Amino acid sequence: MFRYPFRPDRLIIIIIFAFFILALPPIAEAGFNDSPDAYKAAEVDLESAYWQKVYRSREEKWPREEYKPLGYKKIDDVPFDPRFEIEDLDQGIHGFMETEIDYDIQKFENWFRESTKTVLNRVRLEYSKRTVIDDVDVEFLGSVDGRTNIYDVNYSLYRDNRFDLRELWAKWLLTDFSFKFGRQIFNWGVVKGDRPSDFLNPQDYYKWLVPPHEDRKIPVWGVSARMYLNPTNDLELAWLPFYENSRKASNNTDWLTENQRKVEYWRTQGKVNPVIQEITPDEEVKNGTVALRYRSITPEENDTDFYMSFITGWEYDPLLVKGDLIRVGSEDIPTRIRLLHERRKSLAFGWETAYFYDKEQGGSGKLGLRGESCITFDKPFARRYINSTGEDIVKKIYLESVTEIDHSFDEESLYMNLQMRFDAILDHDEFVDRVDSTIRVRYQFSHDLTSLMNSLNRYSAETMHWLKTGDLKKEVSTSMFKPGRLNLNGLFDYDFTLNDYFTRFWLWYQMSSSLHMETGINSFGGNSKVERYSQFDDNDEFFLSLKYGF
Repeated sequence: MFRYPFRPDRLIIIIIFAFFILALPPIAEAGFNDSPDAYKAAEVDLESAYWQKVYRSREEKWPREEYKPLGYKKIDDVPFDPRFEIEDLDQGIHGFMETEIDYDIQKFENWFRESTKTVLNRVRLEYSKRTVIDDVDVEFLGSVDGRTNIYDVNYSLYRDNRFDLRELWAKWLLTDFSFKFGRQIFNWGVVKGDRPSDFLNPQDYYKWLVPPHEDRKIPVWGVSARMYLNPTNDLELAWLPFYENSRKASNNTDWLTENQRKVEYWRTQGKVNPVIQEITPDEEVKNGTVALRYRSITPEENDTDFYMSFITGWEYDPLLVKGDLIRVGSEDIPTRIRLLHERRKSLAFGWETAYFYDKEQGGSGKLGLRGESCITFDKPFARRYINSTGEDIVKKIYLESVTEIDHSFDEESLYMNLQMRFDAILDHDEFVDRVDSTIRVRYQFSHDLTSLMNSLNRYSAETMHWLKTGDLKKEVSTSMFKPGRLNLNGLFDYDFTLNDYFTRFWLWYQMSSSLHMETGINSFGGNSKVERYSQFDDNDEFFLSLKYGF
């Protein structure tokens, strides 16, 4: 351990200065600095064949968030085979390198626990290939992921290093059938953010729910088979034989979850070091996760797609159960803690539609509607009061429902998404250590600032031309920002029942065809310190990240 070599105020000044130097080139230099070939490559990247054929008709592309929509449509009469996952442009070796700097802008009540500065480094290397073996189309994908987190606690540095095998799978594609085997990521559901029916993969909660849903997914070993019943319907069966835990932050950081904080509190305040026993499922065939999904995809743009799925598997987040309590002062402190993993059976439904309109109808854009509901018949919860039989948990019927509407304005380059979520324990009683229902609203937007920035750039260039030549009539043509290169984004997630919220505002700037930057603020809040977001209300932070793709 060693002391940090710079002061926080100097760090902020350096970051802001670096942003303006990198993001805003001298306005006197008209035009975009990249060569025509580089810009052409950027267009290919942003408007790739896969994006054109699969995504664009049903879902907007967001920075750092990969989202596979329910339907596979045709754009400009260009057909796309929905069986393929690897497009021509994606074959070969590729990956990215990312560095993120986080600075805590709110002091923690316990100074010895606060991590004021964090540097996260991430590297991913991926190889993908599509070929033909014995007249059968075959796809391969393998990727590795390395991460280094450097953070300070009480002016001392700590480091967490991790190197993981990410995805490693092969897929065989027949005429009406496909078979996929290996370590893979599943994308089920239709709404943005956390999808109720998309829980086949465990999550990486290092920074809790700040990273996008797709970035938090941990691949799992499994087998999936899909049968194409006809051009608009398919049936998919997935089997995951091995159980894998979700990941939490290490004990030295201030991103501990509520259960982790409880254990730390009992250790420090109760002067008791509880014995922790985690009971994980045995790796047997009967303990595997099985999932079945049916999808109906209509060929027309304005029609409704539908899916239904059934999953029987494990809760990836274990329940904390206290045992062998002793009295310390006015509190009962456990000397033994068990982390229990329980199974669940869930039935989910989802639908999605989109309405496209053109300028003849008063403008151009897209209106999307989606809905998703998941009912779990035996959702496990920690029991508030231990009954006479000594049962630690109670299982209830649990409903999760999300309704979503989004709107894309082509002329204004604006995208908005509004989401209403309702969660409820249908047979709630006093033994459940949780409220009976919650209502949450999630609002997200993305605005392309290209027109605004180019107008400012043109005005500045013309002003400099006037100062140099005295000519007020000459128009200087400048286009420092190409369409889609600079976006203002916002996210607001609020729980009405618990008065619990998370806000995130950030700028996304594509510096070149391979390099983009993000900078913004994350903020947490609420009435308590134990809910979804309010437990991190001392973790408000400013962040700056650079990501280079190759």
